[in-house]
Amino acid sequence: MPAPSPQTDGSDAPDTPGQTLAVPPTPPEAGTERFDDLIQVVRPWMKAALGVSVITILGVLLWATFASISTSVTSTGGLVPATGFVPIVAVSPGTLQGMTLVEGDTVQVGQRIGQVTTVDGQVRDLTSPVKGTVAAAFYAGEAEVPASATILLVVQEGDQRSVVTFLAPQDASSLTVDQPAVFSAPDCPSYTGAVSAVLRAPLTEEQIADRLGLAGLAEVIAPPGGGVGVLMNVDASWCPTLAYGSTGSLVITTGTGHPIEYLQP
Repeated sequence: MPAPSPQTDGSDAPDTPGQTLAVPPTPPEAGTERFDDLIQVVRPWMKAALGVSVITILGVLLWATFASISTSVTSTGGLVPATGFVPIVAVSPGTLQGMTLVEGDTVQVGQRIGQVTTVDGQVRDLTSPVKGTVAAAFYAGEAEVPASATILLVVQEGDQRSVVTFLAPQDASSLTVDQPAVFSAPDCPSYTGAVSAVLRAPLTEEQIADRLGLAGLAEVIAPPGGGVGVLMNVDASWCPTLAYGSTGSLVITTGTGHPIEYLQP
């Protein structure tokens, strides 16, 4: 009886012509999924999301290239007469007497508004150099006044109202006359106008206060260290109850540009 031949696997079997190697069966735990299903990573919803993203990016780029946006400068402005307040000043120190005028009263050219008795006993009349309306009264009744003290501020009759602001020189460099501007003050409708004047020479804080005549207003509308004055004339019919010295927001449009310009380095 012949001896049984030893069992060998396919790797040790000789390459005999005509011999077919046996392939082991697929284990049951391997499942029935196809190989191409296993490597498929792009689903239809991913393709749709990619398409939407591309369209969105292209739309944003087109908008940024062709759309226009306004550039502007915003500051605090104050209501003043276009030619400025007319101050009535006590030249010499002394005692003010007989001053009864208050804000809103009218004065005539040459009208006496009070007297100052100097320290050496001289009596000097205070008179108005213009016809107009009292915008601010800093003294009332009998009071001691220093030299060069402003007693009243008068708005000359017929003077136009203006909104004034002061900007740092670098902020005012792009401003020109006729640029659109909007002034918004409490309890008044917004006023749309245009820049009427740009004072190119910067003023110090002291010069601004002297020119305005209202130190408190200068502190509000001028940047630290002073700045360049900008004016916008306002119609007399607009918010007539708004008092001189009132403040609000002044927005001046300086130009237009495309959004993509701000994305460039």
